[in-house]
Amino acid sequence: HFYSANVRFRLADGPNEDANGNAGPYHVNGDEIVFEQWVQVHVRPEDAKHPILSHEGAPEHSKFYRRGNKLTFVFPSGNRYELERAVE
Repeated sequence: HFYSANVRFRLADGPNEDANGNAGPYHVNGDEIVFEQWVQVHVRPEDAKHPILSHEGAPEHSKFYRRGNKLTFVFPSGNRYELERAVE
């Protein structure tokens, strides 16, 4: 199984948004999901030193749970990523 996760957000007041992109394989072990980060891209337009970083990231061991139509990932940083099942 493989994943691709991309998100846009705003860290600074500039005209451009920041972004993260991650991709690679993943596997599930009990209530933990491990994302292998073959590709990790960070876009920070307002960062003068590192506006764009691209590298292979360390495996990210995360918890996950389902409630109703929502799947939530809880990353080691404490950040959460919620997905809601689309209704067909």
